[in-house]
Amino acid sequence: MTVSNGEVRLSWEECFEALVVGVRRFCNARQDERRQLYRPVWKHGYLPDLEGACAEKAFAKLSGLYWPATVQPDSREGDVSGWHIRSTTHEDGALILHERDADDARFALMTGFAPGFILRGGIDGATGKRLGKFQQRGDGAPAYYVDQHLLRTITKG
Repeated sequence: MTVSNGEVRLSWEECFEALVVGVRRFCNARQDERRQLYRPVWKHGYLPDLEGACAEKAFAKLSGLYWPATVQPDSREGDVSGWHIRSTTHEDGALILHERDADDARFALMTGFAPGFILRGGIDGATGKRLGKFQQRGDGAPAYYVDQHLLRTITKG
C-alpha cells in the first residue's frame, strides 16, 4: 500500500491524545533537566513537543501503523512502527537529519499544524545525509537539510 504525500486531519479527540503525550514529554524533560536537542535551551517552549506528537499521530493515522505514544526521548525504534517522524510548520520545510541519526533508520517528513498535516515523503538516514545540504542551523547545531523533492514515496510493509 502506498501512503505518499497524503493529507491527514486528526479528529479533536486524536489531537487531544497526541497533545497529552507532547505535554508529558515536555514536562518529563524539564523535570529531568534535559535540554531540547538541537535547539537553544527551551527557546521554543513546549510547542515542538506538542506539534511533534501530533505529527506522529497523524503519520500513524495516514499509514495505518501503530503509534506507541511514547514519552521517552530518543527511541532507537522510531516513533511509529520503525519510522522516525520529523515535522515542521513550514509548508516548504526540509527534513532535518543529524550526525547521530542512524544511517539505516527510516525518516518521514510531516508538514503543517495540528490538527492538519501533509506527509511529504521519507528517506533513509544514509541517503538523506548524502543528498542533504550540510549547514549550520540557526541555533548553531549542524544538520543535513533534505529538500522535499528528494524524499521518496513511503510504502507500507
